[in-house]
Amino acid sequence: MNDPFLEGARLNGQLEAGLLKACLTQTYSNAGRRDLEVVYTFPLPFHASITEVAATIGEKQLKGMVKAHREAGQDYEGAISKGDSAILIESAGNGLFTANLGNLRPGERFTVSMHFVQIIDWHHDQARLMFPTTIAPRYGNAQAQGKLPFHADTGTSVTQEYGFELDLLVRGLMARAALESPSHRISQTPEDAGGVRLRFRDSAFLDRDFVLRLHGLLAREGELLIESANDGRFALATFYPPLSLAQVRLESPSAESAALPSSPWKHPLTGC
Repeated sequence: MNDPFLEGARLNGQLEAGLLKACLTQTYSNAGRRDLEVVYTFPLPFHASITEVAATIGEKQLKGMVKAHREAGQDYEGAISKGDSAILIESAGNGLFTANLGNLRPGERFTVSMHFVQIIDWHHDQARLMFPTTIAPRYGNAQAQGKLPFHADTGTSVTQEYGFELDLLVRGLMARAALESPSHRISQTPEDAGGVRLRFRDSAFLDRDFVLRLHGLLAREGELLIESANDGRFALATFYPPLSLAQVRLESPSAESAALPSSPWKHPLTGC
């Protein structure tokens, strides 16, 4: 029996006005000789919100729908028992998600696309984007202490190489910043309207987080992002108060909080 495997993942997105709009596409295949169910647990950024899920199975296209956990599970199991192909994506908490891909047939490829948005943290004239790609082994019991469901505790491999591709367009004032990645070598290609397209220079794998740093941001007051959709237009206004260093109160962690798991960036500001 040949195990199903994840061929790789691709991150496409646009970064503008402090908002990341992205799509993570994962491609699976079944090189075996019988129908299989694939269960894959993966991370997304802590504060990311999934807006759409779509899947392609052969020539069939599926679109996700938000349902209550129990109802979604029953529908998934019902489709599997009938021999239909189905997908169920569950939130496991702490930025972890589990994709259940049912009835992946021999020689079949299964592509799952998850669209999400995330507001980027700013600190003075700097910003940082971090996209996780792997889950480190958890100390203790992953189910009892890590709160992972039984089927989501699928184990990890430090030797398997899953490909990772990047296509990120930086626009607006954020494109004028100095862009660098301490995690990967990236190329920067100028685009129309002052944008910059980022890609990996070398072959990359899902073995480390992708980190992007932006220095020297020139948005002194803020930016406005307007998007059109089928049911109307939406606007995001991001304001950057012109505070001096003297107005920023940096809190030192207490001995108690230092022992707790780390949390996303927090920059308490006085006078706000």
